[in-house]
Amino acid sequence: MDGAGGPHRQSASGVPFRGGRGGGRGSRGGARSQSRRPNTHHAGQRGGRGQPNQPGSSRGRSASRFRNGGRNPQGPPNFNPNKFGNRKADADSVLVDICAVCEGHFFGRPHQELPEEYTQKDIFIRRNLLTPFDQYLLQGDVLEVRLGYKNPQKPEAIKASIVEITTSRNTEQVLEFFMDMNFAIQPMSSNALNTEKLVSYLKSTAIWEFFYGTKEPPSHFYQIFLQKIVVANNVATYGNMSKHHVRRFFQTLLDSYQFFGVGTPNEAELNYLLPILLIFFQNVTEFQPEKTSILIPMLDKFAREEYDKHWIKCIKNVIRGSEDYSSDFRVLEWDQLPNIPTSQELFGQLSSEDRRLQPVLTSEPYSSVSHYLDTYFRLLRENCFAALKTGISELLENKLDFRDMIVYKRVHFKGITLSENGIILVMSLDENSLRPGQTIRNGDLQYGNLVCLSASGSFQDSVWATVFMREKEPKPAASSSSSQGSQSRQGTLGFALELSKASNEASMEQVLQQLDCASGHLSLVESPTYFKAHEPVLANLQLMDKESLAFEPQLVSLVPSNVPKYLQTQNATFNNDIIYPNLPTSYDALMFTSHLKSNKSEVIDDSQRLALRCMLKNEIAIVQGPPGCGKTYLGAKFVNLIMTMQPKLRGPVLLLTYKNHALDEFLKRVLSFLPSEEICRIGGRSEAPELEATNLRSMRGVAFEQGKVPSALKAERFETNQKLDEAKRQLCYALEINSKKYSLTTLDFASKFLSEAQIWKFLSTIKNIPVNKLMVFKTITTGKAVTSSEIMKICKSAIDECRMFGLPNSDLKAALALGPNCLDAVDDFLLILDHSLRQWLPNEKFVKEVEQEFVVEIEKPTKNLRQAQQSTDDDDIDDLDLEMDRFKVLADSKSSGFKDFKQLSNEAVRLRASQNNPNYPLALQLQSFASDLCEKSPSTILSDRENISEMPLRVRLIAIQSAILASLNKDPDSDGSDDDVSVPGALEKFKKFCDAKSELDARLSYSVMSHCRVIGMTITGASINRHLIDLLRPSVVVVEEAAEVLEPQLTALLKPYVQHLVMIGDHKQLRPSVESFELIKDYNFDISMMERLILGKMPYALLQFQNRMRPGISAYLTDIYPDLKDGPNVVAIRKVKFTPKSIFFWTHDCIEKAERSYTNIEEAKRCSQLANFLVGQGFKPSEITIIAAYKGQKGLIRKELEQLQKGQKSCFPEKMDRSENVQIQTIDMYQGDENEVVIISLTRSNNSGKVGFMKELNRRCVAQSRAKRLCIFIGNDKMFNDQPKWKVFMSKLRLNDSLDSVFTIQCPREEHRLITTIQIKDSEVFPPQSFCQKTCGMLMPSCRKHLCPMLCQPDHSHDICKHPIKYNDLMRCLHERNRKCFQDPKDIVCGKPCLIKFTRCDHACDQKCEPKHEHLLCRKRVPTFCRDCSGPMQKYCHQEFSQDKCKSDVQIICAKCKKPGTKRCSDPIASYNCLENCIVILPFCGHACDKLCWQACPDKKENCSKCKEIIRIENERRNAQLKKQHEDLAKRFRKELEDAKTGNSAVTTFSRETLSPNGETSAEYMKVEDMVLKSVQKTHNWFPMIQKIEKIKNSELSAKFHEAVMKMFDSSYIDQKFHGTDMDAVEKIIKNGFKPSSKGMYGPGVYLATDSSKSAQEKYTKQSNMLLVCKVGLGKTKKCDKAWDDANGAKLKKEGFDSIFAPRGTKDTGGVLFDEFVVFDPDRVLPEYIVHYNKRGVPVMSGFNYALSGMSSMGPGGYQKIELKHKRGIDNAETQNYLMAAAQFYSLIQNPQFSNRKLAAIYYHQNPALEAKFAAECALMKAKYPNQEEGEPILAFHGTPTDANLDNIARNNFDLRKLRSCAYGWGVYLSELPDISLSYARGAPKLLLCKVLPGKSRLGDCGRSIGPDNLCSCDSHKIAPNANGRGSEIVINNVNRILPCFELHLQ
Repeated sequence: MDGAGGPHRQSASGVPFRGGRGGGRGSRGGARSQSRRPNTHHAGQRGGRGQPNQPGSSRGRSASRFRNGGRNPQGPPNFNPNKFGNRKADADSVLVDICAVCEGHFFGRPHQELPEEYTQKDIFIRRNLLTPFDQYLLQGDVLEVRLGYKNPQKPEAIKASIVEITTSRNTEQVLEFFMDMNFAIQPMSSNALNTEKLVSYLKSTAIWEFFYGTKEPPSHFYQIFLQKIVVANNVATYGNMSKHHVRRFFQTLLDSYQFFGVGTPNEAELNYLLPILLIFFQNVTEFQPEKTSILIPMLDKFAREEYDKHWIKCIKNVIRGSEDYSSDFRVLEWDQLPNIPTSQELFGQLSSEDRRLQPVLTSEPYSSVSHYLDTYFRLLRENCFAALKTGISELLENKLDFRDMIVYKRVHFKGITLSENGIILVMSLDENSLRPGQTIRNGDLQYGNLVCLSASGSFQDSVWATVFMREKEPKPAASSSSSQGSQSRQGTLGFALELSKASNEASMEQVLQQLDCASGHLSLVESPTYFKAHEPVLANLQLMDKESLAFEPQLVSLVPSNVPKYLQTQNATFNNDIIYPNLPTSYDALMFTSHLKSNKSEVIDDSQRLALRCMLKNEIAIVQGPPGCGKTYLGAKFVNLIMTMQPKLRGPVLLLTYKNHALDEFLKRVLSFLPSEEICRIGGRSEAPELEATNLRSMRGVAFEQGKVPSALKAERFETNQKLDEAKRQLCYALEINSKKYSLTTLDFASKFLSEAQIWKFLSTIKNIPVNKLMVFKTITTGKAVTSSEIMKICKSAIDECRMFGLPNSDLKAALALGPNCLDAVDDFLLILDHSLRQWLPNEKFVKEVEQEFVVEIEKPTKNLRQAQQSTDDDDIDDLDLEMDRFKVLADSKSSGFKDFKQLSNEAVRLRASQNNPNYPLALQLQSFASDLCEKSPSTILSDRENISEMPLRVRLIAIQSAILASLNKDPDSDGSDDDVSVPGALEKFKKFCDAKSELDARLSYSVMSHCRVIGMTITGASINRHLIDLLRPSVVVVEEAAEVLEPQLTALLKPYVQHLVMIGDHKQLRPSVESFELIKDYNFDISMMERLILGKMPYALLQFQNRMRPGISAYLTDIYPDLKDGPNVVAIRKVKFTPKSIFFWTHDCIEKAERSYTNIEEAKRCSQLANFLVGQGFKPSEITIIAAYKGQKGLIRKELEQLQKGQKSCFPEKMDRSENVQIQTIDMYQGDENEVVIISLTRSNNSGKVGFMKELNRRCVAQSRAKRLCIFIGNDKMFNDQPKWKVFMSKLRLNDSLDSVFTIQCPREEHRLITTIQIKDSEVFPPQSFCQKTCGMLMPSCRKHLCPMLCQPDHSHDICKHPIKYNDLMRCLHERNRKCFQDPKDIVCGKPCLIKFTRCDHACDQKCEPKHEHLLCRKRVPTFCRDCSGPMQKYCHQEFSQDKCKSDVQIICAKCKKPGTKRCSDPIASYNCLENCIVILPFCGHACDKLCWQACPDKKENCSKCKEIIRIENERRNAQLKKQHEDLAKRFRKELEDAKTGNSAVTTFSRETLSPNGETSAEYMKVEDMVLKSVQKTHNWFPMIQKIEKIKNSELSAKFHEAVMKMFDSSYIDQKFHGTDMDAVEKIIKNGFKPSSKGMYGPGVYLATDSSKSAQEKYTKQSNMLLVCKVGLGKTKKCDKAWDDANGAKLKKEGFDSIFAPRGTKDTGGVLFDEFVVFDPDRVLPEYIVHYNKRGVPVMSGFNYALSGMSSMGPGGYQKIELKHKRGIDNAETQNYLMAAAQFYSLIQNPQFSNRKLAAIYYHQNPALEAKFAAECALMKAKYPNQEEGEPILAFHGTPTDANLDNIARNNFDLRKLRSCAYGWGVYLSELPDISLSYARGAPKLLLCKVLPGKSRLGDCGRSIGPDNLCSCDSHKIAPNANGRGSEIVINNVNRILPCFELHLQ
């Protein structure tokens, strides 16, 4: 008995007794001496600590303790009877088993050996030693006796007491015992003796079983129940019993749930029971307050009158209000239950009473709204979680069939990111996460589904989340070279989870800590039931106002409904043309309803007319429509009628369907009478293109484009987004602060947990410390190591410095408290202590080994477990086979805010700051096993450790982890943190703004669709968008497929604003899908609202006329629909010609195959062969549907059909879209659809006669009602003959000869029938499509002359007669003609030769007879000669001379070389090409021209082939030298790496050196600084202040760089470029090198920029304020003017290039705005410098503030010239302006002539008078161009040759009167490019940088005449703008629009 006790043992007399109970180390069993030892732990409780695999270990986590939730069905729960007053036998006492009873005396067999002097081993026990009540002792009971010493040969007891009564007693024996003790009728017995004896007898296992509550017969119920309560009350009042024992007694009693019994007591029993119960409740409240929730069901049973109900309700509320029970599942009301499973549900073994499920009342009213909502909420919730709870339970018990529930182990937690939904967990799976053979399917980890994470594997630490996103396909795993011959590895899959909105039991910080610490060991299970289909409904139900449920009288009390309120208004009218075209257009609504009763309509049939009347007469209208009766058509007519009503409805009509396909069909009908602007479809799974304009997303896009969104709403949305971004930033900051709690530094550990003496002792044991370049000491000069004496010297110096510093406690702890960067000796001490403690820490390998001890593995299931279960219950597979595909139609994916998982993953951050940080070794990070490993506090562990160096590694790890836990457990207020940086506070704020944004989005959607009159969505989509529906407030709700919708799904939408509910469906077809078979069988949960109301006698309408099926098919539905009739349209449905029956049952006896699902191979082959034959008979593949009963059979049929289509005998078209192929579906998924031919595979065929869910009538109904022309059943008729729901159908088939084992195919021609009738017995003998080989011979109706010559079959058309006919048309020609019978003679053209001769030359005409032509000119070719050279030629007969070109060769002399040659006679002399070698000597190089005489000689040295060869050789030589240099450098760095590995401490392979602007490294510092500042582009709005520059040395990366450069095509092109990225990436890059980025504009590579400001954009740096300067091997670059997104290294190498260069100014052609380089080999990018900066954004285009704070004051209203200085490290207005002006100059220099010019000084001109004029012009320009670039100023240069001119301009501005010559028109000339202005300066080293208002510029060279009067409404004139729009010349004719600002002096 697992968790209950040891095995049964035999006493000496053969009487069995039970062993002890309990778990853990104290569990009994095995040897006798152990079996009687008192327990220290109990079943179901966590045992003591032991080895990992022991049952009692804290790590054991045996699944058995979760199976019964602490209860054992064979013994008392969680209780050891020996606790009641029992003591362990002392040295003089012996434990004995009664082995014999003789004349009232007893003999006992001792448990242990007696002393040697005792020869007899059995002990005699006299009866008088025991009390008279001990007459119930039996063999096997246990006593404790004390031996006397009178006679050793005959041992006798002198004292005896009962230890345990183990022999089982039945109920009658126990009742007799209580009767004798006089307890039955005395509620409060004063008999102390009896009570004392009762307590003694409570040691009895048998009596404990009685109190545990076996299933007593009903006759004993109240008697036993009363005994238990009375005994409990007596035990509670017994004074000699400790409170602990009383509590244990009540715990055991209350754990026996069955003691509540069944039924309700009568009045007499109640009068007696109630006083006793009150005392019992009082005792429970005192001794077991945590169990008071169990009393609630009992209280409900014993409440009789209103008075009692009030006080019982009062007690219940008190219990529920208790803090201990606020989360007790048994206490919570339905609207308080969480929407995730509770731990009680998973592990508590709740009984059906605890679950408080109530069955659906199918035909009776509910007692109240609360009763109604309670019923459906609990059932829906149970349906949602039942499979998940069962799956977790079976998983822990090692019984799970992994096909029932998806399980992943060793899941990785990658980090978190934030979205509008909240915190998103980024996870991943790898090959270790999957079981052998497990694959990741498309349907796994489906969006919106519920998952449960567990760090321990026990799922008692559950973390609930929903799937937010996943990668579409797993990434392929990297090949493993070390594991040869191993199985192929699975790929990795990334996915994201959203923490469940229903709160997890742990706090957010605890959850994130738990996941982060257990990354790589997490277990994950996914709900088998699609959570997204249930969660919105559950949430909506709980939010409903119970007092305002719409249609409460009808839904709850089944009261018939009235006319809808909106139709009761006096002026309500309809447009009756829709139904009655002949009636007046406007008709009173109520009169129209009466008119429908008796007046027929031409638009709808009679049953539809009465159904429409029912819709208009009832607030809840129900229309049942058998298959093909036009339910959707009628629904659309109803909506059309409502749309014409006057006055119009206040709210829209809401259309709800179960599936998206049905919604599309309904809305397409609505489109016929409403414009698309008045229809809105919500959801993204529409496949109808005509509905695209009605989609809400499309409507929102159009509204934004056309500016229809209210400005106030847009402003509020903008403000909310800003607040959301700020809240997101604060949350990220809070998480960052919080992450520091999960790790310690070595110095923190020493400061907080080591004593002064321990630090001294620890450092004194260190002999020496190896020194590397990173260890720089300030107080000593070190060699290769720091010696022990030097360590002590440093420690003493540190103490001396602390004393000099004035610290009160001058010791090493004080030095620790002082911290680094304060005093030199203290810094050296901290450096030594840090290094020493790092060496003391356990290494990473050891930490991983310890971690493996705490990993809980999920074991494999028992082999063939599912197969064994299948043999017991046939319905199991049916339940498992209910398809998940049904849920795909329920929910639409909502936008996640991320383009794909790749973007989401890139934004994820790890929680722990220590992750991948060298300052935090693994041992200093919090581990997942810390809480299990650490039992003591760190101070306790370290207190007795004088020398921590001697501590074992495991103890060291325990001490560190305990220290981290101790830091975590501190009061959060102790560190001064507040809500602004706390994770809960920041998260709450973030969620607040997320909710606000969601609400705004709903309001935005409402503003877009508020004018719509019809809103359509699926039923689950409606639950998801409940806030939007509340804004829309629909008056009418129309539900299509209402019989497939669960009632709570619809109830959750019925708010008070709904005035009319119309349900259209058919409850005799498929019912709603329910996951739990128990809820169907015991609770009627699969009954829809529509069916329940029909069963409750609510009025409804029945449609009667079907227009889908041929009469031969519909006739078989009359047993289901007795009133079904054929509509007038069915007559036009053509009969299938090759078979005489429209419905046929093709039977067989092939046995099914039962695995996960049922399959039948014979049926699959028959279905595929029959479909192939039908296609051959002329049916389109899309006109054929195959439906199967089971999903497995569906897959098998698809496989067979695909194989058949690939074969030679296939009749299917070779190229065919999937939508055009044969449809294959299950019965459940095909409801509502139809097709010409339907083939049904029933699948079931077995010897037991079980058909599973196919016995249900609704599935039969769906299967046989889908076909229009032909319906073929394929199955075993013996399985269905005796099924009650099939018997009538099968009988009809036999009666009409429509059931047979052979399928008859016959020719439709009666005269051929005897010859060509074929009977097919199985799938192997299908005939060819031309099964009738007789000639057709039918008279062609088109001509009624000829007979059809084709074979009779397949069926073919006779519309066109192709019989050949010969005839003459003498009016046209004399030739005999041929045509087909169907052709018109006028259309036939004679194609024979004309043969008419020309009279002039007697030549015959060479053209065709027709079309008609003239015979004036003979075109026969005849010989002639050339008039120039007399060579032979050809001409037309009618020509005098030939018009062709002469091809004869003639002699010619070359004019260049004077040598003879030949050319064609017709070629001109200039085109002659002399083929002799050129004789010219090239003047610029002296080489002979190597071209031909006719070719042009090279014009420069670069075009000379010999010169190019010399250059090539020189380049190869130089390239070889460069490669040799790179090879030597690579070897040097490799040598450094090898030396470092051998322990050479003098070699440093990695370093980060901070460059100084003032020291020895100042030149290098300024070089890098200039490189950054001179490459700033104004457009990027980035003007940095350099804070620090670090030089990086990495030997490993340097070696790889030079090795990679050697492989380039051109090793000479190496340059420095910029790269911007986030802080973590910088740390990784400088250590491990670059990794190719995700796919970008030019493929996956490393992207670099020439401009520092481009790389410094925040989208790259993520606010890291760090920039990498890299040495890049560019080699031979390929220029790309546009994007090349599939580029890669292989393609580039194949073209002969090393890298890609995207030049600036190619944005218009699909390129980039500024230069970009892409390198695909990351080894060719070497990080050299890290530039740290502070960002300053100067808004150039929106104006500058040039006020320079802190500078010399300006004279009153006067001009002032101020020199600007660049002061490094000082960020003020002066420095900012200096850098801005310098960047403007350096970044725009383009001419190589000026590229080396440097700035010597920058001056700023402050001129208030000019500034005032310029400000006025700015205001005018902004008013002219509001919110446009034309209204903003720019910066432009002006060059002038003299200082006087420059100074005059700065003081007085430009003077247009001095203008003389203007090349491009009248005005002041400026340029945005400094090199253009420098050319105007004529060598003068000065430029003006002015602020200019160009406004709208006229582009192009318009000549000198351009002036202010002919600018064509423009403000300026711009000449030759470059690719970035910067003008080389800007002409301004209003000087007030120019403000001279800066004066630049060049060196």
